[in-house]
Amino acid sequence: MLGFHPGLFWRTCWTVVSPAILLAIVIGGFVTYKPLTVNDYKYPGWVMAIGWILACSSMACIPIVAIYKLVTTKGSIKEKFLKNITTPKQYPEMPERDGVLWYSPTIHNGTRL
Repeated sequence: MLGFHPGLFWRTCWTVVSPAILLAIVIGGFVTYKPLTVNDYKYPGWVMAIGWILACSSMACIPIVAIYKLVTTKGSIKEKFLKNITTPKQYPEMPERDGVLWYSPTIHNGTRL
């Protein structure tokens, strides 16, 4: 997507730091939850349930797809996990220039991918 492999800092942020911070925020929201009140009016439980469903609907896609992929992939648990977290090779060649792998869209005989 970028045309080169991102450095260790960005890969660590995308795979470890950001998910950990987001998980901490979600858990903190559950732990410090207080029912919503406005001007001494306490909202009913079903309204709060709809709010939580809407809030969690966007986050639920990630573990649902992960579970689906683990269930439908063939192999042992370790093979399934490794197969699903490994990015398939997309381009036939990535020349190295200045110690960085670069992707050139012109591959064979001047044709673009």
